[in-house]
Amino acid sequence: MPTKKSGNFDLSAGIIATTKEKLQSFLSREESATTEITLQDGKISFKAEQSILDKISAELGKPSEHE
Repeated sequence: MPTKKSGNFDLSAGIIATTKEKLQSFLSREESATTEITLQDGKISFKAEQSILDKISAELGKPSEHE
């Protein structure tokens, strides 16, 4: 009979890495390097200059209204 195993997985690191890859597809290296990505309560947040945030919104959609 096979032994069942369980474990915890840190999905946040993968989500942030995937998001960085997506940003690199439409931001310059400098813009991408200065953009901080955080994941909190299941929401991705960006800290960057307004011009970069505008590009992110244009590509990924408007930010959520709920905080």
